[in-house]
Amino acid sequence: LRTTDGGATWSAEPAGTNAIRDRVSCADTLNGYACGTKQAFYPMIAWTHDGGVNWVIKQNLGMYRFHDVEALDAQTAIVTGETWVFRTTDGGSSWSMFAPQPYGDWWGIDFVDTNTGWMAGRAVMRSDDGGATWAQIWSGTTEFFDVSFADVSTGWMVGEGGAVQKTVDGGFNWTPQTV
Repeated sequence: LRTTDGGATWSAEPAGTNAIRDRVSCADTLNGYACGTKQAFYPMIAWTHDGGVNWVIKQNLGMYRFHDVEALDAQTAIVTGETWVFRTTDGGSSWSMFAPQPYGDWWGIDFVDTNTGWMAGRAVMRSDDGGATWAQIWSGTTEFFDVSFADVSTGWMVGEGGAVQKTVDGGFNWTPQTV
C-alpha cells in the first residue's frame, strides 16, 4: 500500500510478480527497502527510489528467510535473516552478504543514525560504522525478535515467552522488564 497524504488514505500499488513484503523501511519520501518472500518461499529484497511507485525486486539470494530491514539513507540498507545479513551501499544494485558470529537468526535491527545500530537474536551485535562491521556486545539464552533504541544509550528488546529487556548503556547490559 502507498500513501501520499500522510496516511489519511492508502492505495494498492503493483507489487511485481506475487511478491510478499514482510518488512519495509524508508530512508526518506522517495527511497525505501523491503524484504520478504516471493511465491511463498523464495526470499526477496526490494527497493524503490521513486516513493514506492515502482519497486525493483532482487531474488535468487539462496534459501534464507529475511526478518527485518533498515534503510540508513538512500543508498544504504541492511537486511537481517537466518544466519546471514545483507547490506547495500549503492541503492540496491549490489548486496554484500556476511554471517555475524555467533551463527543464528538475526531477527531485529535498529539504527539511531546512519552509523550506530544494533541487531538482536540470541545475542546483540552493535555497529558504529553503518553496518560495515559488527561486534557482539551481549548474549543470553532467550531469542529476541526485535530491538529498538530511542538514542545511543536507551533501548528495548522483545523476545520469546514475552521477554522484554531494557538497556541504558548502549546495549552492553540489559535488565528484564516486568510486563
